[in-house]
Amino acid sequence: MYEDVAQQVYCKRNGVRIHEFGLLKHPTVAHIGASPDGISELGVMLEIKCPYRRQITGEVPVQYYYQIQGQLEVCGLQECDYLELKLEESPRPDFYDTAGHTIFPERGVVAEFYDSEAGKTVYTYSGVDWPVTALQEFECKAVERDAAVKFHYWTIRSLMIFSFNDASCISPILLDRMTIINANGYNAADKLKIATRHLIPEILKEFSMEPDSVVFGDGLLRHIIEATQGEEGVRNLKRSLHTIISNVNLQRIMNAKPLPCVLTKEEVDKFMGPTKVPYMMHSAMYV
Repeated sequence: MYEDVAQQVYCKRNGVRIHEFGLLKHPTVAHIGASPDGISELGVMLEIKCPYRRQITGEVPVQYYYQIQGQLEVCGLQECDYLELKLEESPRPDFYDTAGHTIFPERGVVAEFYDSEAGKTVYTYSGVDWPVTALQEFECKAVERDAAVKFHYWTIRSLMIFSFNDASCISPILLDRMTIINANGYNAADKLKIATRHLIPEILKEFSMEPDSVVFGDGLLRHIIEATQGEEGVRNLKRSLHTIISNVNLQRIMNAKPLPCVLTKEEVDKFMGPTKVPYMMHSAMYV
């Protein structure tokens, strides 16, 4: 049902049009054919998957590699965009009460009809960037056509994000389709907030410890942050906090340190070791 929606989203984001060709025969091998989801005016084939149950992980299932290679061979093309999209359905009131997302502005309505003569379900689709008035008009016309129509209200709530240091190492095909956000490194104040609000609670949860079972004062956290000041991100800071909390947990298990534990600078230095945290080789990497 949602392949047509995915195609609209693809065309809007890439500024292209997709042409459908149906079943195509191999130019020389009569028993081989292919039916791609479409080919853009740039000569790029498009393969769309909208999995119903399978989770989208960023990994392309191996069987689709074979399918795409066969389709490229039949079509005589060199490039294919593989698009996986999972849309989130919501009730009508929630759909209209929620404003469009900044990163995922696309949303729309699918009208589902049952064609009794053909004995099958048919769908009509709104645009992916229509204003509320146009979407409501789309609904009214669908009800006029068939009062038994069923509506599906969809939004997008998934995004794949990864970080990199050297853009020259990324495939030009992928790089051309990426939205790149240049991020500066974190300063000491940023790291203090990240450690307090995110890193420490996550690590405590990992060790099945209560949120306030290990107490880091701001001054002590700044001391730990200074040990990792050579890095732009928080990877080594997280590693240091993990080492410290791991040691506290070990002492707790051995009944050597009751909880809650208020750490001292001397204990932190002992847990981190004499060399503290090594400087990161790839200082521009952030997490």
